[in-house]
Amino acid sequence: MMRCTNPRRRFAAVRALLSVLVLGCSVAGCSSDSTPTVYVDLAYQIRCLDCNPRAPDDDPREIKAVDGEDGYRLTCDVKKVGGSRRVNFAIEQTANDASTDGHAFRVELANLDGEDTTLQCSVHVLEGVQSYAGACSSDAPPDSGGPCQANFRLEKGVIKGGVYCDNIPVEAAPEITRYIVAPGTRDSPAQIQIYGCHGL
Repeated sequence: MMRCTNPRRRFAAVRALLSVLVLGCSVAGCSSDSTPTVYVDLAYQIRCLDCNPRAPDDDPREIKAVDGEDGYRLTCDVKKVGGSRRVNFAIEQTANDASTDGHAFRVELANLDGEDTTLQCSVHVLEGVQSYAGACSSDAPPDSGGPCQANFRLEKGVIKGGVYCDNIPVEAAPEITRYIVAPGTRDSPAQIQIYGCHGL
């Protein structure tokens, strides 16, 4: 049997397969009790746009990962909270050698059903030894009441959306802040697509 050794082709094949499976489940319903395999497509960058003291931006991250491959642990679930569907997801890769920094991107209780008027939502990002955390809503900062904006929607079984953070603080030193944006931008949200989220 022929194997696909090209990483780009492998990701494309996995993504196409997951799209078919998710679409099939959303149309016909799935009878399996097993948890679906999670696949994530995420691009973001932690930037120092107006921080003081000045510091270099972190390298952009473009993650196309299947749970369990390349050291990634991916989780995603949707639950009803206060009458609206909320999504929780986490993307984590631990450092396995000197060339791979540990990193994680986690969102909790983001609203899938329209406007979010609460600050229950939160964003947590880990880059190496530095961790950032802040509240989020569907409004843009500073109107959100927190440093982050998180907007998500459900399309044919796939969760799609974006996260933008304006001066999200370092957890251990709140006076140090950064932006979380799409790579190379100033205020465009980091784009995320999640396949195989449990609870849909």
